[in-house]
Amino acid sequence: MAKEIPSTLSLPTELWIQILESSPRDTLAHVALVNHSLSEVAERILYRTVVLKWNTPEARIFFESIATCPRRGTLVLDISILRIDGTDTRLPAILPTLLMALPNLHAVTLRSSVPIPVCFESIGILDIRLTHLRSFAANLKVDPSPSSTAAFFAFLAAHPSLDTLDVRGNTLTDLPAHCVQDRRHLAALRVLACSSRFLNSRAPVLGSLTHLHRTAYLASEVAHIAALLGSQLLSLRLGGRLAIPGRAVELGWGMEEVQARFPRLRYLQVDSPYRERPYLDTSVVDWLRPRRPAQSQGQAHSAPASEPYSETPVPPPRLTIAWTYAEGFWSDAEAWAATYDAFLDDAAVQCLKGWRGYVERVVYEQSVRPYPMVSVRPQGTESDGQEERLVRVQDTVVGSGDYWKRA
Repeated sequence: MAKEIPSTLSLPTELWIQILESSPRDTLAHVALVNHSLSEVAERILYRTVVLKWNTPEARIFFESIATCPRRGTLVLDISILRIDGTDTRLPAILPTLLMALPNLHAVTLRSSVPIPVCFESIGILDIRLTHLRSFAANLKVDPSPSSTAAFFAFLAAHPSLDTLDVRGNTLTDLPAHCVQDRRHLAALRVLACSSRFLNSRAPVLGSLTHLHRTAYLASEVAHIAALLGSQLLSLRLGGRLAIPGRAVELGWGMEEVQARFPRLRYLQVDSPYRERPYLDTSVVDWLRPRRPAQSQGQAHSAPASEPYSETPVPPPRLTIAWTYAEGFWSDAEAWAATYDAFLDDAAVQCLKGWRGYVERVVYEQSVRPYPMVSVRPQGTESDGQEERLVRVQDTVVGSGDYWKRA
């Protein structure tokens, strides 16, 4: 009699988890429905991370699923709700109720449709309390009234484990005094994206903050950011620089000053608008300014006075620079695109050669759809007087999306 081949269902649960985690979501849904033995594992993976577009059939199915089986709500750890319709009168009744039915949420992302603004208070979001919340991102509007601003900061203070806060679409500048003090409740905040000075540019600073994305900023504000946060930032992204009409644009810092003002910085990204002719935004950093001789750099490379003396010098971190653009190209003409790309590539090479030992790589955005990022970096080391070779590779990670949060 032939030996019976054991069923694959006898595989350890840990192995099934690995198999199912790499399976498409449609497959997981089918497994959860037809295989009782694996339904619990598949369901746990399927509900762990949820991405929905508001007012779609998939969203309605998810809402009904949570309503009919509250246990599934406890499985959701990360939810993103996109294209929220600000004109939908059901919002105040549906959205807060849904989020409160997901008690174990670690991350929440809420994105409203453009250009329909959705106010936090009007849909009851600021009254929600999520015990395990660590990441909150929303482009919803905060009303400029003192009561709304206070309610927003009360929401933040009620979530002391918050590690990541992304509210780059809001401008909160005039804070009540007690709101400024409420920042002590944000002791865990490490990653911040904002379009105003409400958290990152008012003393006392958040000592845990290491990753910052500032939008809608004046070039002069960067010096203020450096004075308050320069010694602790590991990643800095700047986008949406504001220009004052009639004021000439001054050249920014040289790389020596960047190294001195941000001694721990590992990643620096600057978003700029496209122009008809190739250019680099030099209002914050003059990227190609020649490096000064070592003996004349003086204080630029000295250790900050606040750091304790150490007999063993700590080498500075290697820096990744990303040049990205805030708007899409207005032309797809090949000759124009080639000129732009050649300019950026030449600038990347100059920056790398001029700052060998400090700049690890330069990443820039190509000007042909789908606008891939190109990473230029040295390969190998100099030997026998030979110049080290530079390599170029398409980079699908660095410089794209919210990479700055992980850098």
